Amino acid sequence: MKSYQDHLKTFLNPSPTHICKQASAIFPVLFSSEIKTKLCFVNYWKLKRNIEDLHCCVLLRDSKGTLALEKSFAIDKVKSYEVDLSKLVAPTYPFSGSIEIQFSSSKNLVFPYPGVTVVYEGKNCCSFVHSSQRIYNHSKESKQTERTSIVESGFNIYATENSSPFITLINGAKAINKQTLEYTAINEDQKEIHKSVTVSCNPFETLYLSLKDWSELRPHLKQGTGCLKIRLFNTHSFPRLIVGNFNNLNKSLSITHTYYDLSQSKREVDYWKQPNQDWHYMTLMLPLKEDEKYFSNVYFYPIYSPTEFWIDAEIYNPEGVCLKKISKFKKISHDFSFQCLNFQKHLDEIKEESLSVRLIAYPKNGCKIPSRIKIGFDVGFKDKGFPCNVCTNFSPANPTLEQKSQAFRWAPMMPHRLNGTIWCFNDSPKKEYLQEALIECRFYRKQDEKTLSVTYKIPPHGHVVIKHSQETKDFFQDSIGWCTINSNNPFISTYYFSEHSNQMIGADHGF
Repeated sequence: MKSYQDHLKTFLNPSPTHICKQASAIFPVLFSSEIKTKLCFVNYWKLKRNIEDLHCCVLLRDSKGTLALEKSFAIDKVKSYEVDLSKLVAPTYPFSGSIEIQFSSSKNLVFPYPGVTVVYEGKNCCSFVHSSQRIYNHSKESKQTERTSIVESGFNIYATENSSPFITLINGAKAINKQTLEYTAINEDQKEIHKSVTVSCNPFETLYLSLKDWSELRPHLKQGTGCLKIRLFNTHSFPRLIVGNFNNLNKSLSITHTYYDLSQSKREVDYWKQPNQDWHYMTLMLPLKEDEKYFSNVYFYPIYSPTEFWIDAEIYNPEGVCLKKISKFKKISHDFSFQCLNFQKHLDEIKEESLSVRLIAYPKNGCKIPSRIKIGFDVGFKDKGFPCNVCTNFSPANPTLEQKSQAFRWAPMMPHRLNGTIWCFNDSPKKEYLQEALIECRFYRKQDEKTLSVTYKIPPHGHVVIKHSQETKDFFQDSIGWCTINSNNPFISTYYFSEHSNQMIGADHGF
């Protein structure tokens, strides 16, 4: 896996040297009378890089990896695009397998991952996540990233009478014969239990692996939250898995993606150096929904390079006013690393409706700070359904970003019937951050190339919540649309949400 430093050199160079003429992603298909699958994207290639020569190919395979349908089309309009599985295979369901989407161009696409979101919507849920697994573009790439085994983790699991975790795994182009998956489930007391499963796969076969029959899991989690580590064999595909939890009673689910376990990695590049005293080591700004209706939690996982570090928290209102500081909120150590930040008791005296939290990570005396601090961000309805479990990461201090004069971000706008919102933040790891952001939000729909736009000013440490107006309701016509954000400030980040009538939250970070 590339270090974060290598990532910056490759992708944040103003003149990228990395040549990528094909980007792809592959997703498990969940298609039945209860749940439908859609792929959604906007033509950001034209907006961001002025690429007009772009071709899309969609490959639908059944659960055994056999090609069931192939469809190609040009991406020649600046609009929202949608691949609706119900229009490809209906009314032939249930259908299980995978759907791969490939983008190719004679121009440099830079990133091998496309900005595509998969949406699983049903009668009782709506959950989504951005691109996860992908099939390697060529044998050279496969050899460069090939490993005998890898551990994926960084997500929450639940085991109750009606709920159980699941993982999905889509094999690459080579068959797999009798390989072992090893599970490690960790509970809130940091206790572990283990289980092994032997699997064989055809090329491109999709495995749906439910943990509902793991009898020790339910008493181990004690009705609480746990996390899972999965030791994988070489799948001949990029091993970032779509995982989550499934409610067997009402057929609802919540999904996220896994992340690398770096807990055994101690290379110099696995740690981040503070550039100077004007910057925090790293920070993360998150929406904070906490009242009689919602809760917000942040989870840290046992996946970080060995060290000890502290987390401070600062609570802000939309105007960027700091309402509360919490010093040494939580210590994260190698031996006690599956931990939860719960904000409820810290907000009793704060009555404002729209809040955000800024998390600040710094090493314990004499220790280092990991280059990658991935967390799970939960927002949910109290005592209802599954919360979302967004996999996101702290932003390391990088003063060179101050040299950028603008930023381009984009995110889906979920329909009004799902109470779709986008939260946009202006924040930086700089200690004395004073830079305002002027942003233009432009909305795109799938019907045509018409757009709507609105502008906002966001103060430092402030945020804006983009909600549906009557104009956007009429514009999107109850479909998923997209919002692009052009900013005169590089320190912009986004998250987007949905709220299902069954009181389940869907969420992800934007692109």
